[in-house]
Amino acid sequence: MTARPNLDTLFNICLLGPGTGRLSAYLVSCYLSSPYYIYCEHFVPQDERETMTAYQQLLFDSGKAHEQKVIATLYPDIVPIQCISTQERD
Repeated sequence: MTARPNLDTLFNICLLGPGTGRLSAYLVSCYLSSPYYIYCEHFVPQDERETMTAYQQLLFDSGKAHEQKVIATLYPDIVPIQCISTQERD
C-alpha cells in the first residue's frame, strides 16, 4: 500500500491532481463526510478495494431511484445540464 498523504495534501491533489482538475459539490460533500473516501477513490488500487455486496448495491440503487423521483416531483420542468470533459474544454 502507498504512503498516505495528509488531508491538506489530499485535498490539493483532488483539486489539482490527474483527475478532473476541478472542485465539485460531490467532492466537497465527500470530503466533509469522509476524507478517507476521497483517499480510497484516488489512491487505492481497484484490486485492493472491497467489492459492493448485493445489499449495498440494492441500497445504492434504491437511493438513486428515490433521488430521481424526488427531483422529478419537486422540479418537473428541470433541464439537465450537459457537462463537458476536460478534454473537450481544452
